[in-house]
Amino acid sequence: MRIQTLLNQVHPLKSFVYTACRLEFRTSGLALVATVTPRRNGKVHCSRCGKACKVYDHFGIRVFNFVPLWNIPVEFEYLMRRV
Repeated sequence: MRIQTLLNQVHPLKSFVYTACRLEFRTSGLALVATVTPRRNGKVHCSRCGKACKVYDHFGIRVFNFVPLWNIPVEFEYLMRRV
């Protein structure tokens, strides 16, 4: 079973897709890093007014911590969008 399939079963994201998963060796040990990208047909909503808008800018990549799997820390990488 692939890690992306496991993440989709454990933590499905409605408007996003897990595109890549990799193991990284760090000074604190091993870490699983999953890249999250928005779906192509997903609609983007403004966080202030709630209306559907277009993306006009991208921020840098942010890393979010997730619940460890098999005692291995899991992190999500996401390229933030601005609407």
